[in-house]
Amino acid sequence: MGYNDAVPFVVQKWILTMTALHQTTRGHSGFPTHLRPFRVSTDLKAVADLVEFCFADTLDESGRDYLRRMRSAARYGIFLRWTSNAVDWASLPFTGYVWQEGDQLVGNVSLIPYSVRGERRYLIANVAVHPRFRRQGIARQLTLAALRLARQRRARSVWLQVREGNEAALTLYQSLGFVERTRRTTWQSEGMLPDIHLPADARFASLDGRHWPLYVRWFSRDYPPDYSWHLHFELDEMRPDLWGAIYRFIKGTQVKHFAACMGERLLAVVSWRRSASRTHLLWLTVPSHPAEDVVAALLSQARHQLHPRVLSLEYPACSLDQALIRAGFRARQTLIWMESIL
Repeated sequence: MGYNDAVPFVVQKWILTMTALHQTTRGHSGFPTHLRPFRVSTDLKAVADLVEFCFADTLDESGRDYLRRMRSAARYGIFLRWTSNAVDWASLPFTGYVWQEGDQLVGNVSLIPYSVRGERRYLIANVAVHPRFRRQGIARQLTLAALRLARQRRARSVWLQVREGNEAALTLYQSLGFVERTRRTTWQSEGMLPDIHLPADARFASLDGRHWPLYVRWFSRDYPPDYSWHLHFELDEMRPDLWGAIYRFIKGTQVKHFAACMGERLLAVVSWRRSASRTHLLWLTVPSHPAEDVVAALLSQARHQLHPRVLSLEYPACSLDQALIRAGFRARQTLIWMESIL
C-alpha cells in the first residue's frame, strides 16, 4: 500500500489538473537529486502504473476507468494535444513531483488545487512509493516538496486524505504537522435487496418546498463544503421546487428523493442523482438523532427503486453504520481528512 489512499477521486482529477506540469519550474534548489517535477510528456503512463501498483487493493471501478483513460491519453497523444491550451488558462496553478532511481520512476506526489467558499486550497494526493523503495524517506521528501510549493503559492493550509489503518502514513503526516479533522466512510450497495418496512407510525413521502429549509440544514451539517467538495454537486440541484427543476434541466441532471415522515414531521431523506458511471451517488440527510429503522427502510426503498444500479454513499464514520449494513451496504473504506496550517 502507498502513503495516501484517496485514489479513486484523485485519479479522476489527473485528467483535469496535471496538464500544466511539463512547464513547471525546474531545478528547485535544495531538493534531492532524485526528486524532480512531474513531466506530462514523459511521466503520465509511468505514474498511472505506479498508482495502480501501489493502490491495487483500494481502487474501485471508477479509479480503474480513469487509469485506463490516463494510459490511453499517453498512448495516443490525446492528452498532449490540448495540454498547451490548458496551460494558458490555468496559469500554472497545479504541480506534482516524482522520484526517480536510474531509469525507474518509483515515487509520486500530486498537489491539486480546489476551491471552498471561494478560497483556494491545495490537496496533497497520490503519495505513492514503490514497495521496494519504501522506508528510505522518499515519501517524506515528496510531501515536503509539495508543502514547500504550497507555501510559495501562499496557501493558508494544505489538506490530504489517508485510509484508516494506514499507520505508516498517519505517523508520517503527523510528524509533518498534519492534524486530523474528520473521518468519512464510503459505502457501496451489494448483494441481495433487503425488504425493510417503516415503523407503523411513519410513512414514505415526497420531499416538497416546506421541507427544503430543514433539508438544507441537515445536508449542510453532514456534507459541509470542507469535506464534500470532491463529490461535485450543487445544492440547488436538490431543490424539490420549480427552480430546482429548471436548474436540473439546464444542468442536464436528474435527482430523486426518498423521504419519510411522521405526520407532517420530516424524519429522514435519501437523495439520488443520475450518474454517467456505473456507480451512482446517494446522499443521506437526517436530524441530529435519527431513527435507524427509518434510515434502513429509506435506503432499502432507494435500492429497490434504483435497482440494478450500484449505489455509493459517503457519510461521517461510525454514524448509522448498522442501518447501512441492514440495507445491504458494505463499507469500502474510511478516509481520515488531515490539515496542515502553513
